[in-house]
Formats: sequence, C-alpha cells, structure tokens
Amino acid sequence: MQYYLGGPFWSFADWKGMFYKKNAKPGEFLEQYASVFNTVEAGSTFYANPKQDSVKKWRSQVSDDFRFVFKLPKLITHKLKLEDCQKELTDFLKLMEPVHEVTGMFQIQLSPSFSGDGFDVLKSFLEIISKDLNWAVEARHSDWFDNGENEKKLDDLLLQHSVTRMHFNTSALFKKDPITATLKESWSKKPRNPDRWSVTTPTPAIRYISCDEIMTSLKDASRLLQATAYWLEQGLTPYIFLHSPGNKITPQLCQEFHKILSRKIDLEPLPTFPIDENTQLDLF
Repeated sequence: MQYYLGGPFWSFADWKGMFYKKNAKPGEFLEQYASVFNTVEAGSTFYANPKQDSVKKWRSQVSDDFRFVFKLPKLITHKLKLEDCQKELTDFLKLMEPVHEVTGMFQIQLSPSFSGDGFDVLKSFLEIISKDLNWAVEARHSDWFDNGENEKKLDDLLLQHSVTRMHFNTSALFKKDPITATLKESWSKKPRNPDRWSVTTPTPAIRYISCDEIMTSLKDASRLLQATAYWLEQGLTPYIFLHSPGNKITPQLCQEFHKILSRKIDLEPLPTFPIDENTQLDLF
C-alpha cells in the first residue's frame, strides 16, 4: 500500500532552518527534500527547459522509488496550444531522458483559455504522446467543470488513453478572506474551479492548496484525507501535492497530513526532517 506525497517544488530557501538544514546549499535542497518526501511537482520546466547537466544531477540526487511530476513547457501548452508541436515535444522529452525512470507523470496543464472547443485538439495530442511514459492533464477552463457533456467527454478521453486527470482543488483557499498579502496574492493567481475527485487511471492525482494555518488547513482537507484513504484501500496509488499560500508551512502540512492519514490506513511514518536530524542524534 503506497501513495506519493509532496509539495510544489524543492528549491526554496525559506525552508532552510525549518525543513532543510540551516546551512543547506541550494545544490543540496533536492537530496534533502527527497530524504523525506517521495514526489515533487517540478513546475520549473513549464517556464524554461533545464540544462542537460541539471537533469542528470536531479537523477543522481533521488532514489529509484522517488517520482518527479514535470510540467510540459508553456511553449507547448499555452503558446502553441498543443498544435504543431511535435518537434518541441520530442526535444523536451529527449532532454528529460535521464529522469524518465523516476518520472511519475508528465503534466499537460491546459491554458485557462483552452475550452471545450479544443477537445479535438487535445484528442489529437493524446494520440501522438509516447505510451511508454505516464501522463496527466490538468484543465482550467470552466467548460471542463460543467458536470455535463464537456466534462464527461474529457474524462472518457483520458480513460481511453490511460491519462490521469490532475485535479487542482482550491476551494479551501477561498474559504478565508485574504487578509495578508500572501493570501491576497494566492487569491489573485489560483483558479476558482469546483473541486473534483474523478479517477481515470490507477494513479489519481490531486494538487491541493490550503489556507495559511496548518490546523485549519487539515480540517478543510478532510475530504482529501477520506479520498486518499479510499483510493489506497481500493489498491490505487494516489499522488497528493499540498500547497499553502507562500508555501512556507508546506513541509509541516505534509507531515501532519500523513500523520492523520496513518490513523486511517496503516502507513510507515515519514522520515525525520533534515533540520531535525541533529536533534535526533543528540538524544543518543
């Protein structure tokens, strides 16, 4: 019984002294992150292609059972909108070859303007992607949340092609008025689509953004905890990515989420945070 749990990135200096070791260098962040969590969203590939040396280094810093989830470049998904992009897709996947074996899925994040009218374009794109890799689609346009024809067509298409529907559930974020600057920024940037829980592959995937308080966030995450436990009981392998406004508390949020889930399902505890390793050694 296994699931994947992680956050939206690993390269975050604000985690030094609260998750990473106080003296951690940026080049050590991924290895320390992967010593605790077994997956991560690698959204940096959405903005720019990494250097080949960086990709190889990423592979060397994680174990064989770690899983990256890389976003396709926005050139493919937002500028070209999945059309006439075979070369760009091939070049990107070639660049990422060193980490293919530790990639849980490549994420196709559709642009907010990619509506139900683009169904045939998405269908054509899914027909050309490599079947040797795992894929996920995250929809943003309201057409895909209509509880009707468009949403059913999307889910059926993903089922047909064995592609995960990646859900970005944000309702917990908008329960609280944005008092702080960090909350206001999150409110301005995150989509307000309804939460969804549909499963199109054995690896259901949820990106969940909470408020900025751990206990309130965990209370709001009760549905997510129930869904994760149910999926595990059904023999599925969920991918759960937790976010928080500003993401300073994300490692602790993941830690507490896992503790509560472990009361529902028999799971091994998470490893000690890198910052706490010296404290643990001082006890002996």
